[in-house]
Amino acid sequence: MHEALLIAEVFICVLECLAQDTILPPDGPDEGFLPFVSLEDTDGTSNTNTGWGALAALARTCRTLSDPAMDLLWRRLHSLDTIVRCLPGINDDLYRTALPPFSDKDWIILQRYTPRVRELTLGMEAYGSWSENLSLKVLQYLMFSATKLLPNLSQLHWSCNVSTVMVYLRPLLTPTLTHLDISFGDVGDGAVLALLRGYHTLCPNLKSFRVNCQQNQYTDAISQAICQPLNLESIDCDLIDAAAFTHLAQSATLKTLSARLVKQSFDTSEGHRIMTGLARYSSPDLPPFRNVKVIDLHIEDLPFMIPLLRPHHQSFNNISLTFRVVPTTAILHAFFSTLGSTPRRGSVRRIELRQRTTLHRNTHHGHYQPLTYDSLCPLLSFPHLRELVLELDNPVSLNDEELMMLACNWPRLEVLKVNCRSGWRVDSSACPVTLKGLVSLLRLCPMLCELGLSLDARDIPLPSIDLCALQVIAPAWSGAHQGSWGIRNTKITMLYLSDSPLEDPTSVTTFLTEVLASLRKVDAPELPIRRIISRSRSHDHPLSLSRLNTNPLQSPGGASGTNRRLPTPAQLEHYVLWKQVNEHLTERARRQVSMASN
Repeated sequence: MHEALLIAEVFICVLECLAQDTILPPDGPDEGFLPFVSLEDTDGTSNTNTGWGALAALARTCRTLSDPAMDLLWRRLHSLDTIVRCLPGINDDLYRTALPPFSDKDWIILQRYTPRVRELTLGMEAYGSWSENLSLKVLQYLMFSATKLLPNLSQLHWSCNVSTVMVYLRPLLTPTLTHLDISFGDVGDGAVLALLRGYHTLCPNLKSFRVNCQQNQYTDAISQAICQPLNLESIDCDLIDAAAFTHLAQSATLKTLSARLVKQSFDTSEGHRIMTGLARYSSPDLPPFRNVKVIDLHIEDLPFMIPLLRPHHQSFNNISLTFRVVPTTAILHAFFSTLGSTPRRGSVRRIELRQRTTLHRNTHHGHYQPLTYDSLCPLLSFPHLRELVLELDNPVSLNDEELMMLACNWPRLEVLKVNCRSGWRVDSSACPVTLKGLVSLLRLCPMLCELGLSLDARDIPLPSIDLCALQVIAPAWSGAHQGSWGIRNTKITMLYLSDSPLEDPTSVTTFLTEVLASLRKVDAPELPIRRIISRSRSHDHPLSLSRLNTNPLQSPGGASGTNRRLPTPAQLEHYVLWKQVNEHLTERARRQVSMASN
């Protein structure tokens, strides 16, 4: 029998739930001002945010509740002006004057609160708010203070776009930090370079490091910074060079990696040489990225990764790749086949492939090879797959039967998105996925909570309960139940569709709300109708529909998909019809709220 929780343990669980609301800054005219965080503040005011206000009220309730509530109330700060507000005699005039030195009495008061702070988020903009201005004054004072203001700070999130402010980060870089997150714009070389060169000495216990600066001038400095002798477990950085990538590949402690590789250092030939070299000089016992579980890379071309995966046995849980070059069907098949090696079949939970949009209006989509069942079939070896996200410039050719064969092997799938933004662009001879295929997908993957694909919604299947479908038993917590079509998913609230023709919005709405009981909106990509019409009027001629392709499942433009300037007439019509579906869904939600209130 499970041992019952003590009253104190139950109370801690309640406090932790309330503390979830402190992830975001509190509400108010100035988000940094928290009038309730200090026990010296007895005016009874409280913040409108539920988590902050509830924790503050509990902290004042009794001695037993005070300490644990105060710990969580102060665990996460979004400004340093909160600390100044604890001191007596502080008023709004401090915005215009210098911060007076902390007296011994002030430090005694601060020591009741500041040791509880574990996470700090600061943003310094060119024209900062009252809160940012006061936070800066606190940092300026700390530059010459021998006493640490936040002795137990473990997480620091800092964003800055002012060159004169970057240097004031220094007092916050202490040995207690385990997570450092820095974002900066073009703030000048001096302070940034000094920070990147010395952060590992100031923060020797760092486990997670994130640096966000999409400026090529800092590539070398960032690359050298992540090669410092630290046992980092998580790295999230922008542009890095080949030397840094090789260093990270050989790390024994790294578990999470997110990086963007410099094109100049990783062109097609150089990148292949680097990956081949890593594969050649690594053993099965010491493969590259041997302990990495989550990897997110921005690369030039998908084949860049195949040599790294082929001979090795990394047990990735989450792999996400963003690339520029459109892959062929053979490359996609080779990548998925290599990824599906025996050691990884039971470990991979999430796969995401995204292509940087580089298509011009006159790009020939017909020259791109399609994403087919044959290219995806290696994914059948991932029975524990939870998320599959593909956003490619390749057209997609999948029918109901092929989608079912894939879904049969993914009983735990929660997220499936296939070109829900870039479009499927199937040719007229292909058989697209229909609403009947949607029903089969929901039956086979009862845990789906996000779905994006292309649907031919012109034919509505008749309500019926297939006896075979009843054999698919979903867990009670999966969010799937039996309905008129044999399935009713209660987790999907938004459906992402592209290239999806329909004829009867009312019937489609009725069908969707039956199989997707919690559906609130259908998100179909918007067409630039207003821009097209305004351009046409400016040239004093109507839209030339004779130049457009009338196939509703093909890309905008001519029959070969070579002109992306105008949507097809069918797409214009379907866009309007899907808007009507959303209007029906909105009206349905309004009626449900009205009935519930009555």
